[in-house]
Amino acid sequence: MAEDILEFPRRCRKVDLRKKVEKFCEHFQPLFRNTCSPDGNSAFPYLKPLDDILLIGLSSVAEHSSVKNPVGSNGLVDERQQKQLDQMLSSGQFRRSKTIVLIHHHFNKMERPANGTMQSVWQAFEQHTMKLRGKKNLMDLFRKHRVDAILHGHYHENMEYIRKGLHFINGGGSILGPRPSVLHLNVLHVTPKEVQVEHHEFPIPDGTPTVRTLQDEQALLPAHAAA
Repeated sequence: MAEDILEFPRRCRKVDLRKKVEKFCEHFQPLFRNTCSPDGNSAFPYLKPLDDILLIGLSSVAEHSSVKNPVGSNGLVDERQQKQLDQMLSSGQFRRSKTIVLIHHHFNKMERPANGTMQSVWQAFEQHTMKLRGKKNLMDLFRKHRVDAILHGHYHENMEYIRKGLHFINGGGSILGPRPSVLHLNVLHVTPKEVQVEHHEFPIPDGTPTVRTLQDEQALLPAHAAA
């Protein structure tokens, strides 16, 4: 609602980000077991070995800023996290067959067709307030350490895409997506050779699933979306 959008920046200014992150880690404490983090003052970044897979957890939540993050939804993986992650992965201590990054913000360029002036204005506002800043440096870091897949959400559409040679899987869902009558589920198959994704679709009326591949997914995207 419009009043929520106007009220949200005021609420964001009062948030103690560090305490919120601590609360998050406390709530999901079982998921942080057997993780390694170089900073005793922060849970992020962290590495979590699972047999021959290495999970990398990054926090892309950015501090509120009246200019760069007015409604608290823009993202940033700060220099501290990037530097510490680079150091941990460069040591070779955590080398695994496959490396998967877990992060909230998306990396693709999405544009929906506007159906009128107000929708165009809303899209411009959304693009300014839902971006991940510093994507280039972060993607360079992922390529340097040969990350095999990046799992994210934030953008409320379930999809899989390749950008700059990196493999992204978005598990974000929404009842207001382009096909609101369909539920989605991604199933990852990790082998020594690759990370494969089965994208299952469950039409709500009868719950019968269908499966789409990356090629099918790419065919549904605008040409610029995966560029």
